[in-house]
Amino acid sequence: MPLLLFRKLKFRMIPERFIAAGRMYFDDQPKTTVATIDLDGSIKPKIILPSGGDNSYPGMVYHNGYLWLSYYSSHEGKASIYFAKIKL
Repeated sequence: MPLLLFRKLKFRMIPERFIAAGRMYFDDQPKTTVATIDLDGSIKPKIILPSGGDNSYPGMVYHNGYLWLSYYSSHEGKASIYFAKIKL
């Protein structure tokens, strides 16, 4: 079970649930993660993005059925900015 800890949490609302992105810990390793939060408050990790080390600070835009997400990570040896297009 991942540690449910988000830092600099970003939210977007879609029908009947929120989309959240932030840093979650899996086996003590930080990963930039996209999760849903249901109206009852349950958090469900959905996508673990390629990330590790120093990572997170996502920015999100929802448009025409896609979640556009930028974040930074240092999993490839140096801090870089990444961009993801996710079909919802």
